[in-house]
Amino acid sequence: MSGITYEDESKTAGGISSNVTYQIRAKDTYFNEFTSSSLAGPVTFTASVPTTPQNFTCTNPSGWGNYPSFSWNTSNLATSYKIERKMNSGSFSQIASVNAPDTTLTDYGVTLAHLGDYDTFYYRIRASNSASNSGYSSEVSITAEQFQKMSAGIPKKYGLYQNYPNPFNPVTEIRYNLPVATQVTLKVYNMLGQEIAVLVNEQKPAGSHTVKWDASNVASGSYIYKIVAGSFTETKQMVVIK
Repeated sequence: MSGITYEDESKTAGGISSNVTYQIRAKDTYFNEFTSSSLAGPVTFTASVPTTPQNFTCTNPSGWGNYPSFSWNTSNLATSYKIERKMNSGSFSQIASVNAPDTTLTDYGVTLAHLGDYDTFYYRIRASNSASNSGYSSEVSITAEQFQKMSAGIPKKYGLYQNYPNPFNPVTEIRYNLPVATQVTLKVYNMLGQEIAVLVNEQKPAGSHTVKWDASNVASGSYIYKIVAGSFTETKQMVVIK
């Protein structure tokens, strides 16, 4: 007899250990003995299942930061991590995939508007590679009360403030507000419109932000600083006195 195939569904990611060699062989049920045929076994393979992520935690449960952020320990054999979220008794769904070796995530996909007074978000994570997925980590929960603390400082609208001090020598501070997470550029120009410095050029979370500019290497005079955040653009003037 030939062409027989069999798929062993008894061993899942939770039942196979990483870097352990397993043997599979076929048994002739008519003679009630294992065959010695080289065609029937034993077959050996080494499992490459990533280990389950450990210490999956929310890194800002006391309210600093405007969105829930998470970290976890590196999993052996992992090439990526899949993070899932659910609300209350709903079903988990994947919200992000983080490529190894990164082991942090901030969930920008939730806002206070998603939560009622007694709602809770639940998160879990598992490691993945081309061969398989690990088991799930322990779940992490964030209550409405915790999330309200995180979101308390989110501004209602965009804003660029006058630098302080002004005039200054040589360092000043510039503050700006973001109601949502977005890509931000904040640049300094001279009065001829020539770019002098790039203070910010990256994705920023919602909140109130500050950045310092050290004007030690520029001459006294007036300068323009300009912010571009999504569709919001604003400019202000400042003065360096030496």
